[in-house]
Amino acid sequence: MLVKASIIGNFTVPTIPVPMMSPTHDFAPVPPAVVPPGPWMPAIETVIPILWGPGFSLRQNKLTRNVLHLAQPLALKDHDCGYLIPHISIPAQNLKLILIMNFSSRKMMFYAATVKANGSGIALSQLAGPMVPMMTCSNPVNFPGSFPLGNVMNTVNVGMTSNDFWRGWIGIIGSVLCDTVLGALKVMDIKASWSLDRLLGKGIFTDLLGKLLGASSTRDWWIKAAFGVATGAAKIIFTGEGSMSVGIGSGYGGVQSSLERTEDGSWGFKGQGVLPNKTETISRKWKPDGTHQDKIDVVESKNIGLTDVQETKTTTVDYDKSGNIKSVTENQSLSDGRGWDQESKTVSKPTPDGKWVTTTEGAGKPPAPAVGSPSEPWGPHLTPAPTP
Repeated sequence: MLVKASIIGNFTVPTIPVPMMSPTHDFAPVPPAVVPPGPWMPAIETVIPILWGPGFSLRQNKLTRNVLHLAQPLALKDHDCGYLIPHISIPAQNLKLILIMNFSSRKMMFYAATVKANGSGIALSQLAGPMVPMMTCSNPVNFPGSFPLGNVMNTVNVGMTSNDFWRGWIGIIGSVLCDTVLGALKVMDIKASWSLDRLLGKGIFTDLLGKLLGASSTRDWWIKAAFGVATGAAKIIFTGEGSMSVGIGSGYGGVQSSLERTEDGSWGFKGQGVLPNKTETISRKWKPDGTHQDKIDVVESKNIGLTDVQETKTTTVDYDKSGNIKSVTENQSLSDGRGWDQESKTVSKPTPDGKWVTTTEGAGKPPAPAVGSPSEPWGPHLTPAPTP
């Protein structure tokens, strides 16, 4: 199957079930007001591009650095447009609107495991042929109904395997089931005391705490953790690749750990810490040939003048089957998410006499065109380049 790649200039549009609307969002009326018929009411969601400033600053945007199409970076695995997507509640007087916008999401759920750029799978979404949706933020259940409709004009086609397709839908089904259970429990919690005071008082505080911590209670955390592990396990069992993860927090700060498997048979463990301006990740990967790899990855949001940039520093240590170090690679890059990129790489390897040989590749090299895909050609006007 072929799916159009999405570039930063493609606009994401909530399309299903109603264009530019999410089914429902949390609602609390502005006093004086009557008690609404329920805790959720419809909301209009605006059209935004793949590259969304607040999401980029919080490192929720996952984009290629130097692999471009039409001079623009592409969306990668786990890309989320992120926070501060403008919403308009119906009716408009909604005290919870600030929570809705500050914790918004529009996330890619599909990626090509065998088509990678800058070390990560290319994110996939399109409206038809086949339908590959993004997840739209909504309450009580996030809904798979957004699409980067403009990518139909792109000429880069990414090969999506059946495993890629079903892996995405397993993730969507797991998310919807988890949200459904949590939503039903929330209705049961408030049913006994459905009042305006509860909506304006404890309801808002509980929602804020839940957004910041990722769960409103210990019970809810265990439910989300169980569904996260079960969904990841289902992906591994049925598609050969997935991640079983648990964590606490949000895009503003938190921690997460995960056990992962990739289609090549590698297993890995990953621990991640998030701060408002920095994300640090440590990981170990065990490969089928008996070797393993350790990696430390630090991504920091910075400003150069009036431009937001991301500085990425990665240290990778590769070991042989006996546990001896084969090489140490240090990468450093600066990227503005719009195609400007500076990179440098240093590789150190031991010699038989116990010494180390170090080579360095320069910084400030121009962006490379898109690389060839193992599954399908990207497009006739693109030329192959070394994999970044």
